Amino acid sequence: MTILTCEILANVDPRLLAKIKKSKSEETIKAVFSLVKPSSEEAAANEQKIIDEILDKTKKSAKEKPSNVKYLPRVGILIVEGNSKLLQKIIQSPKISSATISDETDFYLA
Repeated sequence: MTILTCEILANVDPRLLAKIKKSKSEETIKAVFSLVKPSSEEAAANEQKIIDEILDKTKKSAKEKPSNVKYLPRVGILIVEGNSKLLQKIIQSPKISSATISDETDFYLA
C-alpha cells in the first residue's frame, strides 16, 4: 500500500484512513470526497470532465472499478463505493480537497 503524504493526510478523516488500513481487499467502503474549488466559471462548467478524469486515472492505476459513484455538482461532492486500493488512489488525486467515510452512524434522526 502506498504511503500517503502528510499534506494529503491533513484533509482526510482519520476514520477513513483507519478503515482503509484495516479493510480486506474485496471489502467495499463508501467515502465522500470534496473537490478542489475551480478557479473560474469556465472550470466550474468542466467539473464533470474533472470527475471523469479522476475516476479514469484511478481505475487505471488501481486496476479496480468503483461499485457505485454519485456526483453532487452543486456542492462539488463525489461519493464513491469501492475497495481500499481504489479509494486510496482517489485520495491521492490533486483534484480532491478532502475525504471522509460515509457511515450510517453519521446520520441523526430528529
